[in-house]
Amino acid sequence: MRLLCYIILFFLPVCLTGQSDFFGQKEEPIEVELQVTVYPNPTIDHFNITTNTSFSGSFTLSNMIGKRLTNGNIIPDQQTKVAMVNYDRGIYLLSVFDAEGKRVTTRKIFKE
Repeated sequence: MRLLCYIILFFLPVCLTGQSDFFGQKEEPIEVELQVTVYPNPTIDHFNITTNTSFSGSFTLSNMIGKRLTNGNIIPDQQTKVAMVNYDRGIYLLSVFDAEGKRVTTRKIFKE
């Protein structure tokens, strides 16, 4: 049993790096689904955008009739802070785009 554990620990890093495994088969890299977190929501003066990956993209904040209010870049591995102090109480739409300009998600932002 101990020998089996040593063998697994020796070859596991090779399998996880996408290199050939013990049997010579090529391991495919695992894709992680992008998760966009927006908080606090509802908000009073600002909200933050974070992702679970090194995502590089952009965002647009619009009101409910589609008027663009602000936009900006999402910097990889950092929290993006969006100010809401100049906007009235209501519901806003946050659209997040990837580096190619494809919309990844849209979230409702509630301003109190």
